[in-house]
Amino acid sequence: MRVRLVPPRIIGSDFVALHYLTTRGRQLGIPRDEIWIAADCEEFARLILKHELIELHLRERGVSYRQSHAQARAVVRETHGHTALYAKMMRAIGDD
Repeated sequence: MRVRLVPPRIIGSDFVALHYLTTRGRQLGIPRDEIWIAADCEEFARLILKHELIELHLRERGVSYRQSHAQARAVVRETHGHTALYAKMMRAIGDD
């Protein structure tokens, strides 16, 4: 999986990351082997990537977006919720 940091205006104001299974990702033609992360979120890229990889794994197995997003969010919160970086990310981009 390749990660590309892209200008936030490309991703759109409603997202910090996209992949090929999202409607916006398909509209942008994101390749199957890439995840795009907004460049202004580079500091949080590892946490965002973990979330996106979990979500992709679940979506590819037929889990709905809502369920896969919630599960990915819960895993990242459980494994990184105690860190200063996680707290800073939540202040910067929120919980969704």
